[in-house]
Amino acid sequence: MIGALALTYLVLLVAQAADIRVVNDWNPDTVIAWVLTTSPGSGVPREVIDGSYGFWSVLWFTHLTQSWPFHRTLWDLQPVALWVGTAACVTWAVWRLAGWRCAALTAALVLCLSTDVLLVMLKPTMHGQTVFAGAVMALYAVEVTRERPFGGPRRWIAASVFVALVAGVHLTDPQLWIAGILPLLAAVGTWWLMCRDHRGRRALLASAAVVAAAIATWLTARAAMRAAGYRERAPESTSPIDSLSELWAHARALFDMVLWLGNGALELSTAGVARGLLSAACALAIVIGVTLPIGLLVRLLMTKARRPDPGMLVHLVFWSVVEVTFAAAVVLTDLAEAPSVRYIVPMLLGAAATAPLLLRACVPAQVAAITGVAVIVTGSVVALADREIAGQAHAVRALVAEVERAAERTGATVGVGAYDFASNVTWATDGRVTSRPVIDWRTPICPFEVAVDQRWYTPDPSLRRSFVLWRGDRPPQGLGTPIEHVQLPGATMFVYRGDVRRRLC
Repeated sequence: MIGALALTYLVLLVAQAADIRVVNDWNPDTVIAWVLTTSPGSGVPREVIDGSYGFWSVLWFTHLTQSWPFHRTLWDLQPVALWVGTAACVTWAVWRLAGWRCAALTAALVLCLSTDVLLVMLKPTMHGQTVFAGAVMALYAVEVTRERPFGGPRRWIAASVFVALVAGVHLTDPQLWIAGILPLLAAVGTWWLMCRDHRGRRALLASAAVVAAAIATWLTARAAMRAAGYRERAPESTSPIDSLSELWAHARALFDMVLWLGNGALELSTAGVARGLLSAACALAIVIGVTLPIGLLVRLLMTKARRPDPGMLVHLVFWSVVEVTFAAAVVLTDLAEAPSVRYIVPMLLGAAATAPLLLRACVPAQVAAITGVAVIVTGSVVALADREIAGQAHAVRALVAEVERAAERTGATVGVGAYDFASNVTWATDGRVTSRPVIDWRTPICPFEVAVDQRWYTPDPSLRRSFVLWRGDRPPQGLGTPIEHVQLPGATMFVYRGDVRRRLC
């Protein structure tokens, strides 16, 4: 049954691949690395890159492949490869510990994602690389508990180098510290403290060496990018809560985000009672799923009749630390002020890596595991079958066509726009309409501060007309009086004489 549901999901996914691509590529955070790489000018882009999404690896890949045929399609497929790689790592670890039946359930959960998580994982700059790096480190934690990790010393050394490189190039994303570094050290360290044998000591030393090499790789990568002319802007730091009312509000936000992980917040207004029951079942399944690593770990530690299996111990400690630290990060900081499922995707991996282990327990636990996985996968199939993404894609295509027609008719093909109508317009029109992002909460408006090339804002004296893409029907202040405006779906194109970039602050 679950296999049939998973196959149905993959068929629906392939059928909607073009629409998903359009919707994802309309997000300016998705396309910024691609726009930076393909912008005209000598050399590489030189300006500020926000490293908080593990941006360097995306930028390196785009520079390496930009001259290849069909590179735009290849760039869209990069996050797909990371998603599949994430599923492979988590599934491999479960297979090592519990066999193929448990691994099959894990694969179903990681591959048949809710729409919210799917759109995050298919973006190249929304922590997807970090989720992959964390999954690689989780697999490494399980493998080092074996008598011959990775099949022998040479393969172990090669695997350690690979893990260090993958982690190192993504450590610009602070999320990896709690998605991979801390859980790895905590898991292997717990094994060594409990067992005190040579294998545990060997694994702890190897893991510490991997972490040290990852940090060295991170520092080297940062130095190399600075030497190449990039300036990395540190991400805005999160601040802790300062009242109990905030604590309660953030806990509720965390609960909502967990529901988004597993289809527990499906829209109820369009499908009646059946949809509501499915949503409630998904909510119950995912809430239990994200708490399972901790519950199974406590049960394992309370079993004193025998020595715990090192692989299972490390596995459960790793994912328990992930669940606790991510929940704490949301509840105790201001991340919950703008709740997004992208902050907690590793919590879903924790559920997928541990819930199938119930197949090794009593019959009621086995039934609960199979039922829970089936419910969540069913929710993912139903959500994808709604074709809401197709509706969004249709709206995006219509807006892009309107922008191109307006630019061609007015003669204004170069300009600036609010962040939501800037780099994505440039990408969607393949540069036929060039829109550069500006800060839209200042007067007069200013060039954007992160993930930009300052050459974008150099005025062109020969430009006869330019535009500003703006929300609403009133022009931005401080730029003078537009000579024309064109109403678009959700935005307005204001046309100015000359190059409007010379009037930016």
